[in-house]
Amino acid sequence: LNAKLMRNIRPLDQFACLVAGATHDVGHPGNNNGFEISRESDLAITYNDISVLESMHIATAWQVLKRPGCNILTSLDKTQRKEFRKLFIDSILNTDMSHHAAQQKLLAELIDCVTNSGIDLDHLDHSELDNDDNKENGDTKLTKDNPKLSRKSSMVSISNIPPNSIYADPVKFAKVVIPLMVHTADLSNPSKDLKLYGQWAKRVVQEFFNQADNEKKLALPVTAFMDKEQTDLPTIQVGFVNHVIRPWFDLWGRLLRDKNQGQMYQ
Repeated sequence: LNAKLMRNIRPLDQFACLVAGATHDVGHPGNNNGFEISRESDLAITYNDISVLESMHIATAWQVLKRPGCNILTSLDKTQRKEFRKLFIDSILNTDMSHHAAQQKLLAELIDCVTNSGIDLDHLDHSELDNDDNKENGDTKLTKDNPKLSRKSSMVSISNIPPNSIYADPVKFAKVVIPLMVHTADLSNPSKDLKLYGQWAKRVVQEFFNQADNEKKLALPVTAFMDKEQTDLPTIQVGFVNHVIRPWFDLWGRLLRDKNQGQMYQ
């Protein structure tokens, strides 16, 4: 969200992105959708075998948000709440890994759309825009008394971008890019510090092994990449990084050219 390309995204959509990212796995049972569907669990029946866990995460998170003392959306009016909920739902539904190939295609198409809008991603720089505005205000600090700076520093000048471009419409742009961002956050464990990455990788792989063991106990089809008799943590992680993470972050690296976005985007 701090990338220069994202500066025209509304605070409402940024808020939806952050809340979706924080709650996208709430109540996770430690197995995947395939397991729930194969055993015809109550969750699978409730959500008709469609993005079972993601649908449960959304419903659970929204129920929490409606509890007294937990409703962080009280300041939103009805229209804003509706828009927030729609983007919140779409973002979490798109963390379903069965949609990953389609999401990767969409990310590539988004890059083409943005570059075709006339934006030079290699030389995207709004520092002069911000500096000019700061001089006009005589203050570089963001305060309640300086709302113009807040608005100006969060906007990208789009005067030279075709009006039919996706990037010319901040709401339309957010509807596409924010679910992609939340999906990226869901995949991002390998981008963490190696020690932290290793700790979470061990936990995830142990969940895989537990699921395969349960599949055997219930006489269900065993998910091969989760079977500890056929694989191990290094094999799983190498496959994940090479076939999922690298292609995905390579695309993001084409979109986010900011040097401060981290090594995974370079």
